[in-house]
Amino acid sequence: MSAAVGALAAIGGGLGALAWEPLEPWITARSEGDDELLEQPAWTRRVTSPPALALVSAIACGAVGWRFGATRELIPALVLAFALVGISAIDLRYRIIPDRITLPLAVIGVVLGGALRVSDLPELGIAAFGAGLFLLVAALMAPGGMGMGDVKLVFVLGLFLGRAVVVAVVVGLCSVVVPMLAMIPSQGLRARKMHVALGPFLALGGMVALLAGEDIIAWYTD
Repeated sequence: MSAAVGALAAIGGGLGALAWEPLEPWITARSEGDDELLEQPAWTRRVTSPPALALVSAIACGAVGWRFGATRELIPALVLAFALVGISAIDLRYRIIPDRITLPLAVIGVVLGGALRVSDLPELGIAAFGAGLFLLVAALMAPGGMGMGDVKLVFVLGLFLGRAVVVAVVVGLCSVVVPMLAMIPSQGLRARKMHVALGPFLALGGMVALLAGEDIIAWYTD
């Protein structure tokens, strides 16, 4: 059953990802004129092309379908996985995570939490505000390294993941070090001051937490 659900989720996620390209102008419109809306290097367009997004979305949604099967956890997990693909693409292209994605996603997270995880609502709320506050403090201490879009993203992750958001934040912040280390041979010490889009790495952390967060927490606390 899980394999069939995973296959259907992969097909739906791949086809749905083709909508990100035509929706991009509307998603980013509110930020036009903002200094953060900056066109990034050409390679970011290549890795976020419609075929690439369709493939990544199919893999992400398929993995979620296989992991959760036909359970009540499947719907919010698919919503989050699908959204994280689009968020990563927009952040790579423009170095911004628009409110037009995160705010509706937060509302959906609350609604789905209230409908499917009523007993977990206190945990979800604490996780969301705790993770958001943590990254907000970090953003205020290092304003060039992350923005309010990243703060809102971890808030949303908390609404969907609950306590597993800790795994998402740890994985996301640790994985962002990898490209910075990779730039040292060509950029030298300047690599320490180069800004890297954080959204895709938080999205990666979110997927790890979504698929294995509870298992990781159980392993760590045993």
